[in-house]
Amino acid sequence: MASARLWCFWYQFAIAVCCVLVSSGSAPAQSAHDICYKGDGDKGIAACDQAIRLNPNDAYSYYNRGNAWLRKGDYDKAIADYGEAIRLVPGKDASYYNRGNAWLRKGDYDKAIVDYNEAIRLSPKVALYFGNRASSWSHKGDADKAIADYSEAIRLDPKNVQSINNRGAEWFVKGDYDRAIADFSRVNKLDPKNAQVLYNSGLAWSKKNDLQRALADFRRSTELDPSFLAAQRAVEQTSAALNNLRQNGQQPETRFEPWERAGFVPGNWQKTGKGARGDQQQIPKIGIAQGRRLALVIGNNSYKNVPPLEKAVGDADAVSRALRTIGFTVTQGSDLTFEQTAKLLTEFEQSISESDIVFFHFSGHGVQIKGDNTLLPIDTPEPKDGQQGLVHKFGLSAETLVESFNERGASLVVAVLDACRDNPFAAAGTRGIGGSRGLAALKPVQGTFVIYSAGVNQTALDRLGDEDKSTTSVFTRVFLPLLQEPNLSLVDIAKRAQVKVRDLARTVDHEQTPAYYDQVVGNIGLVQR
Repeated sequence: MASARLWCFWYQFAIAVCCVLVSSGSAPAQSAHDICYKGDGDKGIAACDQAIRLNPNDAYSYYNRGNAWLRKGDYDKAIADYGEAIRLVPGKDASYYNRGNAWLRKGDYDKAIVDYNEAIRLSPKVALYFGNRASSWSHKGDADKAIADYSEAIRLDPKNVQSINNRGAEWFVKGDYDRAIADFSRVNKLDPKNAQVLYNSGLAWSKKNDLQRALADFRRSTELDPSFLAAQRAVEQTSAALNNLRQNGQQPETRFEPWERAGFVPGNWQKTGKGARGDQQQIPKIGIAQGRRLALVIGNNSYKNVPPLEKAVGDADAVSRALRTIGFTVTQGSDLTFEQTAKLLTEFEQSISESDIVFFHFSGHGVQIKGDNTLLPIDTPEPKDGQQGLVHKFGLSAETLVESFNERGASLVVAVLDACRDNPFAAAGTRGIGGSRGLAALKPVQGTFVIYSAGVNQTALDRLGDEDKSTTSVFTRVFLPLLQEPNLSLVDIAKRAQVKVRDLARTVDHEQTPAYYDQVVGNIGLVQR
C-alpha cells in the first residue's frame, strides 16, 4: 500500500511539473528554437521572433534570424541581428563573417573588411573568410590585396574554384593575362562544365591577340550554356576578326564590344549565405555598364476620360533628377497626349545608337489586355464593352517599346513600369477591357531588365494614407535611393525594393511586392563608387 501511495505521489508530481513547463512556455520555446534553427524565409523568421520573445538572451536565435534576413535581401535587419548575436556571444567567428557578408551586399566594403578581419582572427584557417575579404578588396579597387587574400584562400583550399577564378579576374584587371589564363585553366580542370570560366579564358586569350584560342574557349562556353549571350557575341566578333585577318592581313580588333562596354568582363564571384560552414549561395561581383546613357521618362496625371492620378508626374520629376546624377541624358514628358507621346518616342528612338544604355520609365495608368501591357496617354478615350482595339490604338505596348530600343542596337535596356494601378476602365462597367488588376509578365527580350512597381495582378500604392504628403509614390521613394547607391546590381536593386515596398505597403494592410524580369547576361549595375 505504501509503495502504491508513493508511486501515485510521483505520478501526480510529474504531471504537475509538465503542466508548469507548458504554462511557463519552456516547451513552446524549444519548439520555436528548433524551427528557427532549421527554418528559412518567413516561417523561420516568425519562429525566431517567438524564440527571442521567450528568451531575449538567445544569441543563436538572433544569428539564425539574421541568416534568414540575409537570404531575403534585407541586409539592415540581418546586420542588426548579427550585432545582437555578437553582443551576447562575442567570440563566434560565424557571426562576424555573416555580418561581413551583409555589409558586402550593401556595398559598405570597409565595414565588411573589419568584420572579416575579426572572423579571420578567431578562425584563421577558413578559406571562405579570406575569399570574401578578397572580394571586398576587389570592389574597393585594390587588386593586390585581393590577390593576396585569394591566394591564401587557395592555399587553405586548393580546390576552391571560386577563389581561383576570382584571382584570375584580378590578374586580368592588372593586365597579367598569362597568370589570368593559368588560373582560368586550373578552374576548367576542376570544373570542366563552367561556361563562365571558359568565357573568361577566351577574353584573356583575346587580350594576348591569340584569337584562335579565344574562339575555341568562347565556342565551348556557348556549347555548355546556349543562353550565354555575351559568349555568343564573342564568337561572332572573334570569327569576324579572324576572317578579316585571313582576307586582308589586318591586325584584328581585340577590344570586344558591345558586351565589354556593357559590363561583361571576367566573372568574379564568392560565396556567402546561411553560415560560415553551412549552406552557401553564389554572389557575383557586378560589372558596371559602360557607354552612352539615354533615358526617356514619362509621367501622366491629368487623364481626361479615366480617373486622374496624383503622383505620376512627381515620380517622373524625381526619376529624371536621379538619372541625371548617375550620368544619363534625360528626355522627359509629362501629361502627354497620344500625339505628343508618339512624337517624343520617335525622336528618342532615333537618338539611340549601337551599344547605348537605355533607361525607360513610365508612371501612369496601364492595363493588360490578353497578356499585353498597354501604357495609356492622357487622352485615351473611355471605351465601351469589348472595345479592346480602341485602347490598343491609343495606348503604347510596353513590349513593343522595349523591343524597338533593342532593335536600335542598345546593349542594355532598363525599363521601369510604375503603371500597376487599378484598371481605370473597371469602374465604367467595361468588363471586356483589360484585366481587373495590375500588369502581365513581359515577354522575353534579350538584354533587357524590367522592374514593375507591383507584382503580377497586384496594384501599386500612390500613398500610404491621407497623412502621406510625399510627392512620389511608395515604389518610387524606395526605388530611387537604391538606383543611386554605388555597386548594386540591377538584381540587388530589385530585391531590396521588394522587401522595403512590401513592408511599407503592409503598414496599411496592402499587398504590394515589386516584380522584376531579368534577361541580362552577367550581374550588371549602373553606379560604381
